[in-house]
Amino acid sequence: MNFEVLVSTMYQKSLDLVNKMNLNTNILIINQSSKIINTSKDIDGKKLRMLSYKEKGLSKSRNRALEESNGIICLIADDDMYYYNDLEKKVLQVSKHYPEVDVFIFKVNNHKNKFPDKIKRLRFLDILKISSVQIAFRRGCIISKNIRFNEDFGAGSDKYSSGEENIFLKECLDKKLKVYYFPITIGTLTDSPSTWFQGFNEKFFYDKGALFYKLTKFYWLFLIFTFAFKKYKLYKNEISFLKAVKNMFLGAMSLKRKQ
Repeated sequence: MNFEVLVSTMYQKSLDLVNKMNLNTNILIINQSSKIINTSKDIDGKKLRMLSYKEKGLSKSRNRALEESNGIICLIADDDMYYYNDLEKKVLQVSKHYPEVDVFIFKVNNHKNKFPDKIKRLRFLDILKISSVQIAFRRGCIISKNIRFNEDFGAGSDKYSSGEENIFLKECLDKKLKVYYFPITIGTLTDSPSTWFQGFNEKFFYDKGALFYKLTKFYWLFLIFTFAFKKYKLYKNEISFLKAVKNMFLGAMSLKRKQ
């Protein structure tokens, strides 16, 4: 079964990133850069490709990868991941043993959220904890259901700076795809500066509010207050509780007015 890792990155000049990420499988790198460098090579029977585009936006990059991929099973990747040697074996074993599953969520070390050590079918509240680098899927299911990343959300977007993976997974659930978590560790997040998180400022909460409204037109206020209470210890030295809630509300209203 063909497996391909879909890497989103910027300003690459060669395929050297593959070694840094410890990848030994089929790889498609989407490189957003001012210089167009398209290259490919075969290593031990594995196809490595890099396609460059003069554009920005993480969701736009993910969508390019979806369109250009040759994989049957695909794994979403960022350039700050280090993968373990048995990555392909682990992912393909799970996909083979669980043919009814469409989207696979794996465990990543150094992730901010903790997950149970048991297989679990994920529902709406569960997907709020997931990061894009945990997600693998049967590409045919995603393409046939016309599921894409929302380009208004995600790092590099002109509108909202995060949450694209949560919206992606919500659309998977809405279109009746089966999303399961597997307590299998595939790699670790390396210590590198975030491209979008600039602290718990007004923009951070504004974008969160827009995300919550995008995810649900009925429970977005509940999500706003839950998030404000749960994360209070993290942001209390940067912004007040009321200001955090206010900015999330303003973010939600900004999206509501556009719909």
